Amino acid sequence: MGEYKLRIFETTMRELRLMHDFENLRDLGDVSERYCRAEGEADHLEKTLAATLTTENMEIIYKMHDNFTTLETIAGEIYYKQGFSDAIKLMMQSLVWESAKK
Repeated sequence: MGEYKLRIFETTMRELRLMHDFENLRDLGDVSERYCRAEGEADHLEKTLAATLTTENMEIIYKMHDNFTTLETIAGEIYYKQGFSDAIKLMMQSLVWESAKK
């Protein structure tokens, strides 16, 4: 039974690695329809703003967008690392708990 659980753990980890492989995430529009729609909307809004604002105003918007993107990226990294840590803790507790039951 213990060997079976180890295979499940290894299979799960392999699947997670494949899912988060850089090659699979190169174009997020291929992975998520919501991402694809949001990207299209962002492009549309950018074109609309570029048609109505001055170049200087567009530069300010681009800088603000870059700063917001940096903030969101940092927040995403923090949440990802915490979620990964929580998942590993849960897996380790599950493995230890099963051994302690015997």
